[in-house]
Amino acid sequence: MCRIGKSVSYCNGISPRGRIYYDHILSIFGDKFAPHVMAALTHFEIQRKLEDASCRVKAKQALEIVKQSVVNTRLIECLDFLINNIEKTGKFVFDSRFKKLSNGYINW
Repeated sequence: MCRIGKSVSYCNGISPRGRIYYDHILSIFGDKFAPHVMAALTHFEIQRKLEDASCRVKAKQALEIVKQSVVNTRLIECLDFLINNIEKTGKFVFDSRFKKLSNGYINW
């Protein structure tokens, strides 16, 4: 949630020193925690942030960082779906295609 930041202009809404730590934490999630990251996008607080276009861009960047450590092709496919669509609307995590794609990893 901190990596998505706020919709303010100062440092793009993310703590400059914190960003380094947030990115490192996201980069080590791998296959084990990638489903948790995707499921977290459905939470109310994050959905509120994703209403803002700049927060969706930062969420896309966060997903790209998570994807770098993922090996499972199905998880990569799920992350690619979100990465390709999240800038349009943060509601893509509720899309029936994504739900079907991620069914084995997220309990809908």
